[in-house]
Amino acid sequence: MVRKLSFLVVVALLTAFVWLNWSALSAPVPISLGWTTVEAPLGLVLFVPLVVLCVLLPAWAISLHARVLRDVQAIRKALQQRELADREEGARLVDLRIDLLRALDEGVHATAARIGELEDRMERARLLTRDDEATGTLRQGAPGGAAKDGEAAVANRW
Repeated sequence: MVRKLSFLVVVALLTAFVWLNWSALSAPVPISLGWTTVEAPLGLVLFVPLVVLCVLLPAWAISLHARVLRDVQAIRKALQQRELADREEGARLVDLRIDLLRALDEGVHATAARIGELEDRMERARLLTRDDEATGTLRQGAPGGAAKDGEAAVANRW
């Protein structure tokens, strides 16, 4: 607020100075341009470029501000798109994890079923005797079901 008031006071003082000295500022005087001399009011020659700059500078600042706001908006939009893509990627990874766990569970069940089938086949082939089934050990048997010379191969049952 103080800056605005100070600026307005300075502008008012300069306006009063120009108005009070308008006859001196608009009086034609010889002005040297280096290669030639022309007669023009020196006050207007100095005042007109000042006014043009005072109009162009705020216009440039406003356009710069507008450009920065457009850039900020574009960056914000890109950031929102990136956040959305990150959320979608996270959801996709969760889905992949769920699919992997399902496949692993199915693999475990399939392996257990296959082991059960193998045990059934071994029992039918009389390689797994009934007393060994209770202890969870396997004996290598002859095709007739009897162990060969008492040698036993022991393995953990699945």
